[in-house]
Amino acid sequence: MRIERLLAALVAIAMLTAGATGIAAQTFLVEGQPLSATDCAVLTGGETWVDVDVGRTVAVVTSVPRDSYGMDYSRATSYTVPVKNTVVSEPQSAGTDYYQPADFPAGTSSMSVKPVSGDAARAARYGGSGGEWITTDASRTVTAYPIGADGKADTSRPYTRQDYGYYWHANNATDFDSAKSAGCLLSPKSCLDRVVSTLKADSGRKKLTVH
Repeated sequence: MRIERLLAALVAIAMLTAGATGIAAQTFLVEGQPLSATDCAVLTGGETWVDVDVGRTVAVVTSVPRDSYGMDYSRATSYTVPVKNTVVSEPQSAGTDYYQPADFPAGTSSMSVKPVSGDAARAARYGGSGGEWITTDASRTVTAYPIGADGKADTSRPYTRQDYGYYWHANNATDFDSAKSAGCLLSPKSCLDRVVSTLKADSGRKKLTVH
């Protein structure tokens, strides 16, 4: 009973102190038990929102931290990075067919940081310094073509299907002014690195809105 009373007193003191000094949530005790690293991440992980303007020229990255009481909007921080959405005109191979590239879909999607799929050369071309890019669950309807006898797109037999391959990455094979994609958002490598670091530091929701 002494231990239980002591733990209860510690919880009360921690909560009162936190209200006065802003102690991080990981110093709290929950039901008399110290929080694990996983529990701390859940309590302290805020949200990151990215808003891309109509012209697809700039992305505003906003991070909102979380404390023991919820989202702390008073400590939100923002910065901007250049983006572009210049799309190649030629049909692109999807393995099972060819598709006509289209702009990044307007709307809101979820984001996550993942290693660039493929080999090291592909990671070096499209990824940041760590060989990573930002994936999304955005999709849109595109015009596709079957693979012809010559292995190229048979444009005489078009059809439509959903395309889900919309990422945010670099194009390190060329300078940013000349860079193009098959619909993905592009940023210079150093700027992509900054956004990747922000997303990896945040254990909460990550939303991308493209206008």
